[in-house]
Amino acid sequence: MSGVLASIKSRFFFDRYSLVQFFRQMATLVKAGFGSLRGIEVCSAQTSEPRLRKTLDIVRDDINAGKSYSEAVAKSKDIFTPFHVAMLRAAEAGGKLPEILDSLAEFEEKEMNLRFRLRSATSYPIFVFCFSVLCIFLLMRFLTPLLETLTNVLHGDIPFPTLVLMKFSAAASHPLFYVAIVLFGLSFSLLFRYYISMPVGKLNYDRLKFRIPLFGRLYKQVMLIRVCRIMKTLLDSGIPIASTIELLGEVADNFYFRERIMSGVAYNINEGSSIASAFGSADFFPPMMVSMIAVGEESGTLPAILGNLAAMYDFDVDIAITKFYAALEPILILVMGLITFFILMAAFLPIYQVIGMMAK
Repeated sequence: MSGVLASIKSRFFFDRYSLVQFFRQMATLVKAGFGSLRGIEVCSAQTSEPRLRKTLDIVRDDINAGKSYSEAVAKSKDIFTPFHVAMLRAAEAGGKLPEILDSLAEFEEKEMNLRFRLRSATSYPIFVFCFSVLCIFLLMRFLTPLLETLTNVLHGDIPFPTLVLMKFSAAASHPLFYVAIVLFGLSFSLLFRYYISMPVGKLNYDRLKFRIPLFGRLYKQVMLIRVCRIMKTLLDSGIPIASTIELLGEVADNFYFRERIMSGVAYNINEGSSIASAFGSADFFPPMMVSMIAVGEESGTLPAILGNLAAMYDFDVDIAITKFYAALEPILILVMGLITFFILMAAFLPIYQVIGMMAK
């Protein structure tokens, strides 16, 4: 049973920390004099992540067949991104494989931490919402028998909130109610997946992520951090700026950002524009970021400037998460409070009517 669960977990969930460990171990082994082939064999034997082990075995076989390290890694797109491949290709060309592997490990570690913080920011409101819905559902289940008894005394003179609550409770007690919810959820999911599988749908959906109230600003901050970190890492590795910009679009986990933002930046740079002016024309990047890129471009310290920008936006993400919580909590409390108030009002109105009838 545990083997089945592990297989399911490996199929749908990939432990990103195992990738950090792989890059760290490979850097250490290469520094110790191990070749790429021997290092991959050792890392494959030590990793506890099944998907990574399987991928490393394929990479090992490809290297045995005569392919370079970067060519072998490029085939495993579900684990290694174009960013990883470009970095490893630069390492092979420049003879800096240990340094590049260390840079990749550091980048993946920071990226994993960023994903964890972003996931934490969204999991809290989801948990609060689900818990509140469960409490309201239990409250309705316990109140419904009492309401039915009271409405029998009222002889059909039922307050409107009580009638609505009773109708909903009656529907919720029927198995077909849950079947309808499941069917609706599956239909909506299939239609949504079909819509975002089309270019126009994916473009609109990924653009919407930047415009969602409260969450959109946080999502944009995360995107800016990734842009700065990837650019810094690629430029430090000696990859030309034109190739760096193209890779930014490829590794961006947002179709709108790739097609509408970075494609324009890449076009302007290929046409001879400076890096700062190309970023400034995109109408996405903050003016301060564009100004600092211009300073780094003029002074020849662009990678260092990008590193400082990434650290600054990383701090801004912590502030944005705090503001996200601070703004979302009262909204959740208000919505759940209004629903609870409606349920309690529906419960107490018939009680007051019965008391009034008894007083007469």
